[in-house]
Amino acid sequence: MNSETSQYLKFVIIHLLIGLAIFLVPPISKVYAIAIILVGFRYVILRKNANNEALYVAAYIVGAEVFLRMTQGNFFEQFAKYGVIGVLIIGMMYRGFSKNATLYWIFGLLLIPGVVLSFFTLNFETDIRKAITFNIIGPITLMISAIYCYQRKISFDQIKRIIDMLAYPLMATLVYMYLYTPSVKDVVTNTESNFETSGGFGPNQVSTILGLGIFLFFVKIVLISKTTWIRNINILFFIVITFRVYVFKLNWTFAKRVFS
Repeated sequence: MNSETSQYLKFVIIHLLIGLAIFLVPPISKVYAIAIILVGFRYVILRKNANNEALYVAAYIVGAEVFLRMTQGNFFEQFAKYGVIGVLIIGMMYRGFSKNATLYWIFGLLLIPGVVLSFFTLNFETDIRKAITFNIIGPITLMISAIYCYQRKISFDQIKRIIDMLAYPLMATLVYMYLYTPSVKDVVTNTESNFETSGGFGPNQVSTILGLGIFLFFVKIVLISKTTWIRNINILFFIVITFRVYVFKLNWTFAKRVFS
């Protein structure tokens, strides 16, 4: 087993243990959330974003977002989006951004009228700050990401690293979901989306992230697996995550037949 395989196996085991630890001791999820931000930001700062480390950390945060929501690891709403914005801004402080990204700055400026209008249209019973943040933080995250990536050269090796960073948190997510999910017969009582079979979180969000996982591990099998060991590990995860998605479909089909 060469060093590359050993390193990959080490990261796989770490994330499997993270999923197990958070299932057994839920508060560890908040420690995990803090560690992602502290370690990630430190990594970018120490490397001065020389090889687009900011993208690696941003990808990891995106991969972990649903898992953190599922396990109540977020300290506040949109925690992951703020993390992505912060790390990409740090990356741009070291390596700048294209001056030709004017269109994306204009996009950001066009969001301001909506914010101003909200102060006059939202009723007094609405938490205006939360309402504005909830609706605008997504577009702002996209704007910052677009400005960072516009005309930035990214090598194929860096793309493969980004895919790896997206996939690692999904390994922890899978472990948590398999341990969390009870017997289908005990929890499926109608045709509605079922939180019990999706790790206690929104089935739509979980099915989306699992679908992303199928894509990521398929790409890893085809393009990234340099050794037989790594390929076999990726094939195993591809099968497991595909089965998990298939179980979602079976749950819905079973409930529809029984209760319709």
